[in-house]
Amino acid sequence: MQECIMVIKLDKKTIEKLIEKGNQETRNPVMVHGKCVEAIEIMLSTGYLPSSYSFGRSKHPGDNGYLFFHPRKSAFQNHSLYEVLYTDEWGTNEIEIQSSYYAMSKQWHETMKRKCVGLGYEWDLDFSAVGFMDDIDVIDFGPPLEDSFAYYLETLPETEIKKIKDELWCQKGVMLGINSDVFELKIEQGVDEPHHEVRIYLPEGLNIKYVDYIKPLGDYEQGKLSDFCL
Repeated sequence: MQECIMVIKLDKKTIEKLIEKGNQETRNPVMVHGKCVEAIEIMLSTGYLPSSYSFGRSKHPGDNGYLFFHPRKSAFQNHSLYEVLYTDEWGTNEIEIQSSYYAMSKQWHETMKRKCVGLGYEWDLDFSAVGFMDDIDVIDFGPPLEDSFAYYLETLPETEIKKIKDELWCQKGVMLGINSDVFELKIEQGVDEPHHEVRIYLPEGLNIKYVDYIKPLGDYEQGKLSDFCL
């Protein structure tokens, strides 16, 4: 994120309304985005959802100031991307399900990073928490093997590994619904799933004024946001 950014002060009532709306049965966002609860806390503190923690790490737009969203095609009828999107049958429920997978993976990644740093290990940028949960060999191109968190995990007793996995399974991430004001921004076609996602260049982060609701997906995230409102 750029250094010069205006902090938007949010009162407790405004935050509570965003969360309450996320728990309502009827939700009609223009598009949705999944994130870890720690990023949501940054948004609630500064007024901006961070777009990337690792600018320039790769050439992928996700590492260079872009945020990705799952769009509801019916909301894009007057947009140039309408004919490109292949999500005719997707309503709010379907696009939220798609984004929930991303939200959970981001939450797991953030938790594993925190554990790694807390134990004094180098953080493996290429460590896959999802791979760890699926018992797939984790990718480790970062620090020397003996200094890596991926290596550390392999040395743990099975009971400890199970404990970590049980903790992660309780974490689901957070869903953000985006309102129609977002159409004032330049919305581009996605990259990895170009017919099912869109992207917006937001090097300073997404202004919270575009957020229609906040939906914590698990008890862990609900608790963290409730504590934030105290």
